[in-house]
Amino acid sequence: MRFVPQPDLWRTDGQAFYRLSSTGSDPNIEGPGDRCFGLLRMPTGFTMWDLHDSKPLQGWTEGLLVVEPGIPIDDAPWNTKDELVVSNRLRELLEFIAPGQAQYLPMSLKRARWEVVDMSKFVVHEEGAEMIGGPGDYWMMNTLVEVDCMDWKLAKSSPWRSAIDVAKVPGDVQLFRIADQRSVVYCRRRVREVCVEAGIRGLQFREVLYTPEPG
Repeated sequence: MRFVPQPDLWRTDGQAFYRLSSTGSDPNIEGPGDRCFGLLRMPTGFTMWDLHDSKPLQGWTEGLLVVEPGIPIDDAPWNTKDELVVSNRLRELLEFIAPGQAQYLPMSLKRARWEVVDMSKFVVHEEGAEMIGGPGDYWMMNTLVEVDCMDWKLAKSSPWRSAIDVAKVPGDVQLFRIADQRSVVYCRRRVREVCVEAGIRGLQFREVLYTPEPG
């Protein structure tokens, strides 16, 4: 599956906090052309909602990401469930910046053509398919920190209906979900700085409203 990048109106620099996701609509991180977009399959017995509880998952065997032939694979490939799948290189950076703040669950990668039948059904064409990565190459990121830091008053003016009360975020927390918006992962500026410096491809850092930092 291929898609045409669209301008991202909310990407910005100089923020204290960011909304973290895979790059699904930002042509500025790479030049024009197709980007990796993968079909994400969870292990039997798991759904994406399990990743939103901010708890370690037990019994995870191995997930699968199916990507189109001929398209480079990013460090954080965009996928059909819009969850954060990260390369081993990105995992090592995040573990250094935010030790213990995420669980990394093994993923395998397959090169194959696939198509959408409807919003809940996908078909993978196995002819010519090949496995290109096993456990240890890519990982599903399960964020383990949840912070009750929503600023409801400020959130009314946010395009995402979310805003961070900085005073409620512990100083050592780099990656987290907001208690009232568990489907989204947030990060501090330090995460962006390190990833940009390392040349990480495929992460998107979007503007977040937040109260002034204390002091």
